[in-house]
Amino acid sequence: MKTCKPKSLYRFFRSPLLLLQMGLLFVLASLAVVQAKTIDCPGIAVPGTTDISTNAVDRYTNVAITDLSTVAAYTFIKIHSRAEAQGLCYGQAEVEGACVLTGMIYERTVNHTSVYVDIVSTGLNGHYFVGNVYGMNPNGTGHDWHVLDTHNSDNTGPNYSMLAYPGSYDYTITAYINTTPCEIDPDQTDVKHIVLYVSSDDEEEAALVQAPHRLPEHFVRVRNGGLFGDGWRWLLKKQTVV
Repeated sequence: MKTCKPKSLYRFFRSPLLLLQMGLLFVLASLAVVQAKTIDCPGIAVPGTTDISTNAVDRYTNVAITDLSTVAAYTFIKIHSRAEAQGLCYGQAEVEGACVLTGMIYERTVNHTSVYVDIVSTGLNGHYFVGNVYGMNPNGTGHDWHVLDTHNSDNTGPNYSMLAYPGSYDYTITAYINTTPCEIDPDQTDVKHIVLYVSSDDEEEAALVQAPHRLPEHFVRVRNGGLFGDGWRWLLKKQTVV
């Protein structure tokens, strides 16, 4: 006597819908295995130094104007800075379940410097943006350097500012750092301050604008007239410092 197999079970496993569902389950299972084997491969960081130094000079004579000096009204200054960022990051990637070097090297460099000034004076009062300095190549295209020094020609610096009215001028200078894919901190340097004063001979006015009275030992005179006191000729000549 011949025994017949149930056709319903055979037809169940031959169902197109079931075959599609089984195929999807197989693909999802394969993806899960691949994802389970993927590992995180961060770069290898080599930390370095971060530093900044600043100074101010007269725009026309390049004579140094030291911090806390009192200068004549309408003194035009250059603000120099030297920012440095060292360090690098070796890139890595996952290959067959292991981290290997990719050959990519990311250098930690100075992105730019920024200068702001807080003014309390008889004319302007408030927080003002003076300018940024960026590195550049000889052809004028942008470039980030390990050392961004406004004394050199490989950048857009220095920054310029005029101290026009009696008062106090607190300049803040800082540099911002490219931290690389390794995120090497810090992402900026310390903030440097250069504080300068413009004061008249009037004691009450000097006190009003929080500037010291003009004293011979602290007073730096870079020109004899005001902005237009000597006509336009002051733009064409360099006067001596007293």
